[in-house]
Amino acid sequence: MRQVNGTILKDANQLICASQYGQIYRNSDPRIGQSVNLLVQDHDLLITLTNPIALYGQKPDLSMFEMPANANKTIQDCYTIVRGLENNSGKAYYPNNMILHSRFFVPEGANFTLSDIKINGVPMKWGSQIADTFQVQLAGTGIPASSGQKPEIFPPVADAPVLLPNIQYVLDYDVLSASLYNKLNSLSNLTSCITQVEVGKTTDNIAILTYNATKNTQFDFGPGITTTINSYQDLGNNGQLFVVSLEVDSSASTGQKPLALYNTSTDPKYPIAGVLEVVPAGTLPTLSTKKNATALSEAQVEHLKAIL
Repeated sequence: MRQVNGTILKDANQLICASQYGQIYRNSDPRIGQSVNLLVQDHDLLITLTNPIALYGQKPDLSMFEMPANANKTIQDCYTIVRGLENNSGKAYYPNNMILHSRFFVPEGANFTLSDIKINGVPMKWGSQIADTFQVQLAGTGIPASSGQKPEIFPPVADAPVLLPNIQYVLDYDVLSASLYNKLNSLSNLTSCITQVEVGKTTDNIAILTYNATKNTQFDFGPGITTTINSYQDLGNNGQLFVVSLEVDSSASTGQKPLALYNTSTDPKYPIAGVLEVVPAGTLPTLSTKKNATALSEAQVEHLKAIL
């Protein structure tokens, strides 16, 4: 448990900041951490993650699905568990589904397509519609404490000294601007949106949010990619925003490119993957853009600082 000024923390976001096990304001990390922490506080249990350690999918609520009137298969025929357990072999310690991999599909011989099936009255078009029909759980197993054993209480963890710059996000500046304009409370989902650039072209307005960088920080995407820094803004709290242009040589190979940051030529380089992909020339639509020269407003900076 975490304690500040004699008070045991119970708030989800306070707990996650004090323990640094994830990102605040998300639906997953804060709630999971709070739920497990309260089990310890309220029941004096030792807690471990249930084996196998995973986020367990639950079965979809099939009542939310509507099959075509003439369908020759049922909705149950369209869903199968590939890996994991629907029932936990009669064990009482975790009564819910332990689904690790499930599949939704049109069975062989069906006279309909997926788009003929409706979810909540809307024809199926996206996988996210199916995701809305089931829940996901992280399961913890409680172990009764020994006689007289009490939960351990710790102060908030300290911030480790950071000597090297690191990457928060790499994204199109317009995506960043739209996120701030709409006051999104988290940029976390943008990490899966790999920024794409074309072979033989220069792409402007790439925003790189960093931590512990300086205006002299350099960016290394590997051979054939040149980074030109067009603007730099100190966001405070050791955060920075660079807006750069990426020039991809015609001889550069396609595929994902890791990014390494360094403040000085003697800094070790620790690349991070999954932030940039080079695609063949002609892959992306042609857009009319100009280099961004406008710094974030004070309100935008404060919003960024709150969610990074």
